[in-house]
Amino acid sequence: MSLRIALVAPTYPPDRCGVGDHTGMLAQTLAESGAQVDVYTSSGAPRAEQTGLTVHPVVASWSVGGMIVLAHRIALARPDVVLIQYVPTLYVRRGMSFAAPLLAWFLRRYGLRVVTVVHEPFVPLWRNVTDTLRGIVQRVALVIMVLGSTRSVFTTQFWTHQMQSWLPWRRQDIYRVVVGSNLPLVALEASDRVRLRQEMGATPDDIVVVFFGSLHGSKRIELILKTMERLRATGLPAFLLVIGQGQDELARLGDAPLLPVHIMYCTGYVDAAQASGYLQCGDLFAYPTVDGISTRRTSAIAALQHGLPVVATSGLLTEHEIFDGSVAMSDVGDDEAFIALMVALAGDVERRKNLSDRGRALEQRCFSWPSIVRQIVDSQHQEPSSSW
Repeated sequence: MSLRIALVAPTYPPDRCGVGDHTGMLAQTLAESGAQVDVYTSSGAPRAEQTGLTVHPVVASWSVGGMIVLAHRIALARPDVVLIQYVPTLYVRRGMSFAAPLLAWFLRRYGLRVVTVVHEPFVPLWRNVTDTLRGIVQRVALVIMVLGSTRSVFTTQFWTHQMQSWLPWRRQDIYRVVVGSNLPLVALEASDRVRLRQEMGATPDDIVVVFFGSLHGSKRIELILKTMERLRATGLPAFLLVIGQGQDELARLGDAPLLPVHIMYCTGYVDAAQASGYLQCGDLFAYPTVDGISTRRTSAIAALQHGLPVVATSGLLTEHEIFDGSVAMSDVGDDEAFIALMVALAGDVERRKNLSDRGRALEQRCFSWPSIVRQIVDSQHQEPSSSW
């Protein structure tokens, strides 16, 4: 791949941000494929160095004025394609800004090809007055951004079809590309696994249930805590491992009482290699979300990558043709069915092993980074359906 590619993202490692981690993995994979990669990100914090790419921490403000300056700087480098990472709240805390959408238009005015990668498009409407206002602004901003981009990538099929229905004349320029795991798979010796489990306080017989990632409200941590209580009540030696969050962060949620310390361990923030090691200490991965497991959920994909059997919910964003048979699922809203699945798998070693093997095969087949990069970058060789 002899391309020059610019990546735009407000966050980048070592920032604690899933989209920043995605940008790091994307940039690294592009560089390994032979592309010349330039990453443009926020100024201030030191940035992780990676072989084969240049990080430019030059953006002091993600305002409209800042985007005019950034577009000019990128245009001077004449990249073959510019990839913009987009979540509304990446660019401003409340997610109510038109700066990023206008960046796409500014770049196109310089004759550059722009591919926008939409990780999350907008907040739901009608939850309350504030979210309704935010949701309307974010929908308008997204339409402006898609119209200004040569191509737009969405991380779920549902959002892809939704945007295609909103802008049917741009249908062929809007497509779905899955996300990959944001973690490297770091080999863990059996002796190190035993040591880590001992340090956590888990016994050799404990069934370690893993939760990994942010404590966003869409991830139903209160259902996981309820499930742990039910597992213990049935006589199963369940132990909860929370990766990436501390006990104080968990306690602040207030959704459910915490488990006793001797059956729960919170790692706090850990780096990617440490997270990989902790994932390999688990026996079962719990992932009940309000919209169902989907191709945008990096935590679940990391669990599949590390061979953990995954129990998740199935909802609006779930693509059954991808996940059926490789992930154990219950319907969103059916808490008892989720708990029953967890109890059944916790008590069945052979079933967990089979689910682990199928999940790992799914991750290798559908969520590899080289495949993701090819899907995103290859589109820039196609002619857009509009001259915009």
